[in-house]
Amino acid sequence: MKNRPLLSVCLMVLCIIASMVVWGRERFIKELRPSPIERYAAEGDSITICGKVYRQEQKENCRMIYLKENSIYSNSKKFQESKIIIYTNSSPKLHIGNQIKVCGKVSFYEEARNPGNFDQKFYYQKQGIHGKVRSDDIQITDYKRNKLKDRLEKFRMNWQKMLQREMGERDGSALAAILLGEKSGMDQEMKELYQVNGIGHILAISGLHLSFAGLGVYRIARRMTGSYKAGGITGGILLCLYVMMIGMTVSVIRAWVMFVFRIGADITGRHYDMPTALAASAVLTVGIHPLYLYDGGFWLSFGAVFAVCTVIPVLENEMRCKSLCAGLGINVLLWPVILYNFFEIPVYSILLNLIILPLMSVVLTCGMIGSFIKMTGWIPGKWILWICRCILWVYDKCCVFTIKLPMARWVAGRPDKRRIFIYYLVL
Repeated sequence: MKNRPLLSVCLMVLCIIASMVVWGRERFIKELRPSPIERYAAEGDSITICGKVYRQEQKENCRMIYLKENSIYSNSKKFQESKIIIYTNSSPKLHIGNQIKVCGKVSFYEEARNPGNFDQKFYYQKQGIHGKVRSDDIQITDYKRNKLKDRLEKFRMNWQKMLQREMGERDGSALAAILLGEKSGMDQEMKELYQVNGIGHILAISGLHLSFAGLGVYRIARRMTGSYKAGGITGGILLCLYVMMIGMTVSVIRAWVMFVFRIGADITGRHYDMPTALAASAVLTVGIHPLYLYDGGFWLSFGAVFAVCTVIPVLENEMRCKSLCAGLGINVLLWPVILYNFFEIPVYSILLNLIILPLMSVVLTCGMIGSFIKMTGWIPGKWILWICRCILWVYDKCCVFTIKLPMARWVAGRPDKRRIFIYYLVL
């Protein structure tokens, strides 16, 4: 710790934030307090909203419009609400940054009714969203738009449509989830098949994606210019655009901050320290979204990298079979987290990931290169994307085979917190 002062500071700050979240609750965390729309409107009330569009999603049966900086009129009362979601079947052409007026009925997200069920209310609460409105009465009041974000949004949607057109609905949606983090159009059976086999992580934008997008360009630019600074700026700009396009999820924030530390170390001629970068990214993540401390994705994302720093080096010194070290080290550290959040463990996930992870680099490389070639109109782009389709077929067959093996899923239930503490103490 003496040689890592920033790591010490980050750990102290992280402990303070965690204490505020666990013991302070709503006194310190504004997302846990009733929002204005929860105080001044009831389920089914007719309201009028004036807000700014900051995101759009197209679902199978409706369209989701995310609004921020909202002024709301309800029951002769006017109040402000930071964020809200509009569900609609109307199709006015909206752009990021447009101001719109919406009239509709408000409703609220439901809490989990049984232990282990998806808690819809808490999921949106972490994002600062406390209500939703169903409406087809949408008017644009200000056509001013954020040109950069709007173009990135349009580019992402066109990219997803191109993949679905060239690879088919099922495989194209799966590759869109891998490259763009866009899971809304993905086949539900395919998604569940990946999750129960312990490879659902390939659908999350992770450090592997950002390393390919950022570090790849950084190294190419560095060799072409002979300058660490020019390479870092080029890679950093591309990575920022990619992050703005796909959104700031837990794993994206972590990978982005660690990338900045990596490039910063190269530019300044200093040693890159992974534990310090990991701690700094954790502080930034929970500093922006404190409730992510209750999010399973946060612990899985940071736990996997923490295993790389701690458990895996020990296993590599002790085991002869080096290929098993990474999968075993990560799983040993994450088993309690997986059990606590999902109540079961995919027994063969370590062996399955020995096949899945090496091929992921091929999927990312061929997916991105093939996409850009195809979007420029060159026919070879379709052939490159065909390689991704073949690999997805291999993923499917491996998952179907694995799930039929004896004891493929060990359902152990949620472990007691004291047992989890003892487990990590022993580890």
